Amino acid sequence: MAIKNLFLRRQESIISAASVIGITLLASSFLGLLKNRLFTQFYGDGLDVGLFYIADRVPNFIFSILVVGSFSAAFIPVFTKCRKKDEGSAWLLASQTLNAVLLCFFVLAILLFIFAPQVAALQTSHKIGDGPFETLVTMLRIMLLAQLILIISNFFSITLQSFKHFLAPALAPVLYNLGLIVGIVISSRLGIVYAAWGMVAGATLHLLIQLPLLSRIKFSYRQYLNFKYAPFLEMLKLLGPRTLVVGFTQLSLLIDSWLTAWVSVAAVGPYTFASQLQNLPLGVFGASISQALFTTLSQKALNEDLEEFKKTFLTSFMQLAFLVLPVAAVLLVLRVPMVRLAFGSAKFSWEATLTTSYVLAFLALAVFPQAASWSLVKAYYALHDTKTPLKISSLTTLLNITIALIFIRAFHFGVWGLSLAYLISCSLEFGGLLFYLSRKLGGFKLEHFAIPLFKILIATFVMAGFLYLPLKRLDLFVIDTSRTINLLGLTVIAGILGLTIYLILTVVLRVTEVTLLWRLLRKFPKLLPTRTPEPSYEPLPNS
Repeated sequence: MAIKNLFLRRQESIISAASVIGITLLASSFLGLLKNRLFTQFYGDGLDVGLFYIADRVPNFIFSILVVGSFSAAFIPVFTKCRKKDEGSAWLLASQTLNAVLLCFFVLAILLFIFAPQVAALQTSHKIGDGPFETLVTMLRIMLLAQLILIISNFFSITLQSFKHFLAPALAPVLYNLGLIVGIVISSRLGIVYAAWGMVAGATLHLLIQLPLLSRIKFSYRQYLNFKYAPFLEMLKLLGPRTLVVGFTQLSLLIDSWLTAWVSVAAVGPYTFASQLQNLPLGVFGASISQALFTTLSQKALNEDLEEFKKTFLTSFMQLAFLVLPVAAVLLVLRVPMVRLAFGSAKFSWEATLTTSYVLAFLALAVFPQAASWSLVKAYYALHDTKTPLKISSLTTLLNITIALIFIRAFHFGVWGLSLAYLISCSLEFGGLLFYLSRKLGGFKLEHFAIPLFKILIATFVMAGFLYLPLKRLDLFVIDTSRTINLLGLTVIAGILGLTIYLILTVVLRVTEVTLLWRLLRKFPKLLPTRTPEPSYEPLPNS
């Protein structure tokens, strides 16, 4: 009963919502690491892993354009606005949006299915044999089915989040990774193609976990498609620029994938593995806070209370910095042992380990600007400003592509050159978004922004030093890190020491956000209610 109550409970505050999302994303991220560990265990740093991730690139591109572009940015503000006026019109908008997105997907999916061989040839530059090429084409087509299911499921996720139900949508990626892991295990005996079928199984689980809550929010689907429907047209005004932003970002990823394959198809694996490690803090903190923040900021903007909007944003931004910066430092300093622990296996060579760690070094430095950019973009969208993020994102994406091409083609850098190019462009995007948002909101006061952030940065730099010194000294003179258990112990010791120093320094420097930890700890006993709360289907509160 307690588990059922927790599953049905709404998360009303940003902290509680971010906690639920963060905890489940942590579980999902660890399963993602397990997935890649299994890949290296079964396939090492060979061709098959690269083929899997190359096959996923274009279907994921379509998914990101349709889902991230429409559901997460344009749909929620207009849907929330409709709910405040009339429940029926809100569900009509939901049906119209889902049907329109599915129509677009079917058109693109049919084209991709037909021209899959040509797309695969373009991605790999014909650097693989006939057998692997056919495998790549087959997986690409199978993954289209997975993306269809994920589009529907993610629509349900966004809808549930607009009702402040965050747990089921957050659990969905956990089940997705479980399904994929089963597919990978089966593929070790039957072939890498079955890993793609595992993706389909995971997408199905992603959908099923959310179905029970749809009746609770009185979800009403209609076979309705009217492109002149006024709320839908209002959503399209927000949709265009956001879709272009996502399109630029995904285009950059496609080109990165092509450049990685140009270095070698086998290099796709290490680059993806490093990205997975980076996604751990990004998902746990960056995605959870930005998702929870968006709904609240949309309500503040709807009430035209810019001072309260600014206060809410700054509070969440500093909480993000307090949580993300030390984790990014851990990822940077402990990157080699973390790569060895996460992906090290008999088939994963030392050269592949070093390559992954080089890529991870620059991706770790990009964790904070990327996570902060997500929250900044959500703030713009809550204010119904999609043009500013579009302009900044398009410029920085083109810059990323240009720098990456120069690093790989002209300077002949290794695959780590792509992560360095990404760090440069991501940092510039963060700076641009922050500058123009500050102007839009009338400026951020020094004592509310620069001083707290400076204190957190000082604590982070000192912490990094305390991470590095014991790691090197213990590794050289005390602990034999050739054994996995010793390596794990060294990593844990260094990590605990560094984080302890960080917490002490933030207390000494009087960083306000340190109280966030105690607030989270106090909330954990309250996560299991003693009785089922009565469901509320009234419009979201204004405060």
